Amino acid sequence: MTGSKSKFRAVFLSALMVLSVFGGAIAFSGGAAAVTNVSSDSINGGTLSPSEGSTVTYDNVTFNLVDLNNNNSGQTVNVELGFDNGGEIVSTSGVSSNISSSSGTNQDGNLTFTLTPSSSNKTASVTVDDLEVAYPLVSANQDTNLIASVDDTGGDNADYTIGNTITIQDDASNEDIAEKYGADAAYDYDSIEGNLVWKGQEIAVYNVTPNTQIQLQQKTGDDSFSTRVQRTSDANGVVVFDTSSRSEDSYRVRDPDAASASGAFDITTQYLDASFEDDTVNNEGSESTVDLEMDSNRGTFNVNVTESDEDLSPEDLEDIFQGAFTVTDPDTDDEVITISGVSGGDTYSVDFDGIDAGDYNLNFSVTDTTAEDTSSITVEEVSDGSANFANSTVIDQQGDYVPITVEVSGADDTASLVIGDYSEDGYQYNATVVDDDNDGKVKVYFNTYRAGQGHDDLLELADSDDAIENQEEHPSASIDGLLDAGDYDVYTMAGDDQNDNYTDVINGADDVMLLSLTESSLNNMTTWVAPSGSEGNFEDLDELMTAVEDGDLTQTSTAAKGDRAVFALDAGGLSGLYNASESGDVTSEFENAVNNSNVTFHLNQTNPQQNRPAAKLNVTQTIQQDALKAIADPANNTYYVIVSTGTASFDRGTTTDVSITSSALDLRDDAEFNGTVTVKDQALLGDDERGIYSDEDDWEDISSMLTLQDRDADFDSDPVEVQSASDQSITGTATVAPGTELTIRTSATGDNAGSRFVKSTTVTVTENQTWSATFDFSDVDAGTEFDARLSGSNVPQVTVDGNVVEQQTTTTSTTSTTTSTTSTTTSTTSTTTSATSTTTSTTSGGTPGFGAGVALVALAGAALLALRRDN
Repeated sequence: MTGSKSKFRAVFLSALMVLSVFGGAIAFSGGAAAVTNVSSDSINGGTLSPSEGSTVTYDNVTFNLVDLNNNNSGQTVNVELGFDNGGEIVSTSGVSSNISSSSGTNQDGNLTFTLTPSSSNKTASVTVDDLEVAYPLVSANQDTNLIASVDDTGGDNADYTIGNTITIQDDASNEDIAEKYGADAAYDYDSIEGNLVWKGQEIAVYNVTPNTQIQLQQKTGDDSFSTRVQRTSDANGVVVFDTSSRSEDSYRVRDPDAASASGAFDITTQYLDASFEDDTVNNEGSESTVDLEMDSNRGTFNVNVTESDEDLSPEDLEDIFQGAFTVTDPDTDDEVITISGVSGGDTYSVDFDGIDAGDYNLNFSVTDTTAEDTSSITVEEVSDGSANFANSTVIDQQGDYVPITVEVSGADDTASLVIGDYSEDGYQYNATVVDDDNDGKVKVYFNTYRAGQGHDDLLELADSDDAIENQEEHPSASIDGLLDAGDYDVYTMAGDDQNDNYTDVINGADDVMLLSLTESSLNNMTTWVAPSGSEGNFEDLDELMTAVEDGDLTQTSTAAKGDRAVFALDAGGLSGLYNASESGDVTSEFENAVNNSNVTFHLNQTNPQQNRPAAKLNVTQTIQQDALKAIADPANNTYYVIVSTGTASFDRGTTTDVSITSSALDLRDDAEFNGTVTVKDQALLGDDERGIYSDEDDWEDISSMLTLQDRDADFDSDPVEVQSASDQSITGTATVAPGTELTIRTSATGDNAGSRFVKSTTVTVTENQTWSATFDFSDVDAGTEFDARLSGSNVPQVTVDGNVVEQQTTTTSTTSTTTSTTSTTTSTTSTTTSATSTTTSTTSGGTPGFGAGVALVALAGAALLALRRDN
């Protein structure tokens, strides 16, 4: 930038000029000068390295004018302060001196004041307070000095430098320059090329020749431009152009005194599409917010917002938008606010809470371009909120998680929840829940196993999009064992009312639900078997159920070594211990319960070979080897223990246990194991104390058997005989789990050169542990011999001979028989009785996934699916 330079009076002397330096001040004087020197000069309380374009206020400027007594009586001394190379004095709070002086006036960036000395005055001490200086823009660091020009009425004058040199820093940003000139953007003449200017913006271009006619030229051809507007640059070398009337095109700036024009840049029209996602919004509660999409071809910009009919005050508009935007410049006169930092393409959530119901048209106009849009919305009045339970009664067992669903409606999305009344039940749990996902309900699970132990986290959310703002036990609600079996009232009320341990909720509840707790129980355990290589790893309940549907999980107590055994435990009251509010993997919690002896699991061999110790499952090591998983289905009071018998870890021995994996375990054929779940937890067994029973007479257990056979498969006949026809079956049996896949391969042997063939298919072992393969031998001549081979799934390979025989033709004779029937009609009188039915909505703890009511093994899979329910 080229700075403005203050003009100072030249000192013309009739005699030879002499330059003298006194104490850092420079004086140009004649033989009869009124002032011979300046001393003790300083500029105080402000930076001597100001930024270009900045304004600095100095606390004071002080200096002494020496030898004023050379003046003739009655003469005055005029002093003008100004800068010699950039800097304008904006204001001062006053001038003071030890002799008579005027207060000082500003003119053209300089400060002028008058001193009136007497003949006795020799030195004038001058102080200028609160000197405010505006510095210009510069193109490089630029030195400037504060000059005191002294002139008396007798004709004597001189210029003196006050204080140290000031260096104006070339450090102003484009934003600083734009702000100084009230422009929307600023660009360097030498680097404006390639920039994007939005139509309607005022742009400041700097580093042009000062006080010169600068042209804005539009591109008219490949290399040609035509002038569209001309503006005069200021003394700082800055020119401002308004682009409102310019069309979309490429432009450049032309400085006639520069070596070349600037590089080309584009002026583009911004568009704005402001739209509310919904046409209506509530003025209270969770549905008082609505999404506002601000679509534009521009990155970030500021927008003025008004309401067409001025039905919304600036305060109303600020309330609506301040949560999503930074709101600036609310203007009560023009009923407008400015939202800053709007990003094109983004969506913002704005809140109409507390806004009067009505239809509103909101106008959005970008502050520095011509882009604007209008979006309409209807604000609706909302009734007071209410809270109700989805069920009037919930029945579950001690120790379980209890599902509780609160439905919220109206303006309030928050509900207070109280489980039990301490004054009536000796127990109470208080909470505040929030329907954050606005689906009208909040579902939580209450852990009855941990209740009464001083915990403040007994509720878990079914939907993580909702929230629990507060939960705590009544300070006096301490229980030694489990919550007693019995009935408990559960209260809810809209809003968050925590007064006096939620007493207001109990007394003024919107709804009351009955929670009925029954005693925990250990009901049944069954054994199921799955192939070692079946689809899925049984990571969750869905994979287990899919395996049943696909026939890969079958209820049977017999499996082949290497198959997977699934023990299905039907028990009520364990979900709290296993921290299983919903279905899922609870292997870690299962292991903790085993290690802590709350509920243990054993898989012990019952028929070891003579003089050999029994094999016992090492639960911890088997879990570490990822060979045991526990899956919970708390809605149906069912828990599954899945053991991969091929990689599980077993211990042998009594005094010195030796750990050995199943793959190396030398088990006899038909090795029998007893899978046992034992409850030792005192609270679960009904005691009023927490702890573990040491006496096995106090324990409760349940068992299910598992027999492991050698892996084997075979053909039903040897040799195999098929006809020279299609749909020929070859069958056999297997000890491996139903669902296991085997490969059956047939190939011609001997001298059957004309009938060479290889036929192969995959078969699946059925729940009866049989298999059947179907082949087409219609293209094979009778008399052909072949081999039939069975392999796969770690089953020993078996090969038998086969023969193709002539196709057999069967003739069937049919005899038709006619039977005559006589119909007899009997007259009967029917009586109808009308009855009235009463229905109560009830949620129960559920029935087991692998229920005990399965009577036939052939129907076990269907029964398993039928008994599952979605809670």
